[in-house]
Amino acid sequence: MKKFLLFTGGLAVLVLIFSLVVFFNEREEKPRKTTENIVAVSPVPTELVPEHTEMPEETPSEAEREIKALMDDAFSGVSGTCHWGVYTFGDVMYCRNDTASVPSASVIKLFIMEYVFDRMNVGELEYDSTIAGTRVKTLLENMITVSDNSATNAFIDYFGMDTLNAYFAAEGYADTRLERRMLDYDAMAAGKENYTSVWDVTQFLKKVYNNQSEWTCADMLGILKRQQVKTKIPRKLPGGVTVAHKTGELSTVENDVGIIFTEKMDFAVVFLCSDLSSTNGAREAISSASRELYDYLTK
Repeated sequence: MKKFLLFTGGLAVLVLIFSLVVFFNEREEKPRKTTENIVAVSPVPTELVPEHTEMPEETPSEAEREIKALMDDAFSGVSGTCHWGVYTFGDVMYCRNDTASVPSASVIKLFIMEYVFDRMNVGELEYDSTIAGTRVKTLLENMITVSDNSATNAFIDYFGMDTLNAYFAAEGYADTRLERRMLDYDAMAAGKENYTSVWDVTQFLKKVYNNQSEWTCADMLGILKRQQVKTKIPRKLPGGVTVAHKTGELSTVENDVGIIFTEKMDFAVVFLCSDLSSTNGAREAISSASRELYDYLTK
């Protein structure tokens, strides 16, 4: 009996020891929840958090500042809104209010001319085709060189305003639209107007100049060089300087846009002036600005 008790007692001790060993081994295998296992993440300092701000405008170059000063001086006495642009065909544009949609007056005829040449290029028309009893070549020449409104209306009536406006939009002239025929006083009284912008006109001039190897652009440029109304851009330029341009006038509007060709460089100029109390002052300003630009860019 005594031996049995000793045996069972020893067995109980062994079981107890085994349980304690298992218990402590399990505690060692479980990860201890201490701060040693936690990686602290510090908040980003407030001064280093990027703000959602607009990109700063590029600092104007010296040439940009000087050209702006020339333009501001030339138009300082004009009471009205004058938008201008200068493009040197080297991907350098100096401009102000370049996408403002303003009254185009007869400058809209540039875009109508482009559409006519587009139709001729695809074979739908020819120079000898007739519209309203007049050859297309004659209508184009008259529409641009002497700003003939009857010739322009012949094209508007033939193609339709919707067709012309759809073409302008497709070509990327987002600010250019035709709302009325030339000298349609009833439409004008109803608040309808024709519009364009410095940006759109510059894109047209750039296209024509850069693609002179194509017959359409070469011919359009040739017509523009034969402009007969020379009271603005060419008026104060030296004799012999070639200008390919298109004017536009209304009772409170004076526009002139084109390309000035010089021995040193060729450049495009765009002047769109509206809400004028004196058109004479605007014409003088455009002439003076053109000469100032000529002197500055060819010195």
